[in-house]
Amino acid sequence: MTQKRNNQNKIKIASFNLFNLHKANVKYYDHYKYSTEDYNKKKWWIANQIDKMGEALPDGIQTYDYGPNIIGYQELWSNDALKECLEMSQTANDHQCIFGDRLPNRPGVALSTNYPVLEKSSYKKLNVSLAWKDIDIKSDSFGKPVLRVKVKVSKKVNLNIFVAHLKSKRPMYLPKEDRDNPLIQAKGSARALMVRMIESVALRKILLRYLVKDKDPVVVIGDVNDTGNSVTTRIISGDAPHIKEDLKDKYQTWDTLLYHVKHIQARRSTQDVYYTHIHNGFYESLDHILVSQEFKMEYPKNVGRVQYVRTFNDHLIDNTFSHEMIPIWKSDHGQVLAEISLNSKKRKQHK
Repeated sequence: MTQKRNNQNKIKIASFNLFNLHKANVKYYDHYKYSTEDYNKKKWWIANQIDKMGEALPDGIQTYDYGPNIIGYQELWSNDALKECLEMSQTANDHQCIFGDRLPNRPGVALSTNYPVLEKSSYKKLNVSLAWKDIDIKSDSFGKPVLRVKVKVSKKVNLNIFVAHLKSKRPMYLPKEDRDNPLIQAKGSARALMVRMIESVALRKILLRYLVKDKDPVVVIGDVNDTGNSVTTRIISGDAPHIKEDLKDKYQTWDTLLYHVKHIQARRSTQDVYYTHIHNGFYESLDHILVSQEFKMEYPKNVGRVQYVRTFNDHLIDNTFSHEMIPIWKSDHGQVLAEISLNSKKRKQHK
């Protein structure tokens, strides 16, 4: 017996790296493809992971206590494949899908939600460059264009949601470079970092338009391929004002910041581990949900607050201790879920 419920006063937001979701027997990256068996397993696994985010077992009866209302996805190749996954889900089969733009031979991002969608836009162009001394680093577009979706979550509150997937740490090599040369490897990693830096600045530029000029709260969902305290992630979120700054200036800065739900949760309860990816024995959090100040308890004009944060990472394997490999039909990333409680009182507006 299954039941499906919703809670009008809470929002569940999730980040899900799908690890190259594509239809069966179709090549991606020119040579990879899923067998029909692996594709069916992958669909079932994705649907099951989504349902875990809303699972509750009271009185021995299996229920789904309102699953995620908003899910941001990365590494999506096939729109139809994602729709099939959601149809198999017990908690997200009522979601509509919004897909971002994709570059040729690249995966993209998407969002699914059971809230009304008000607006959608996709950002390809970076429109920034970083120059110093004799070096001018330029890039034309995001590797995976950023998706923005505005949804109505209550009568009083709309959300501007951004789904992003930034450049990985995988080294970038020039033609004919010796990839076994340690110095060349260092240069390749530096190039990847510089591209991710540019993408971070470009994303920050986009976010500032909505943080400053739009009265609706902002949420960023994504695989930014770096930890929460890294320079690139802090470029996206912005840095808190110096403690000695004038209070008026602090308010102006606070209005432009984003906050990691993990850090908000850490102020409320203890936790053992928080990681979404394991590589060479390093347990890292690469997948993030960031929120604007409207969801911080300390902000006097908040419209809600982050209540609960959880990672779903039991399927990840540390290969330094085991020869076991993650099956191709699972993801090499964990999922992040944040639950936000909305205020019952009328939302106060900025002056």
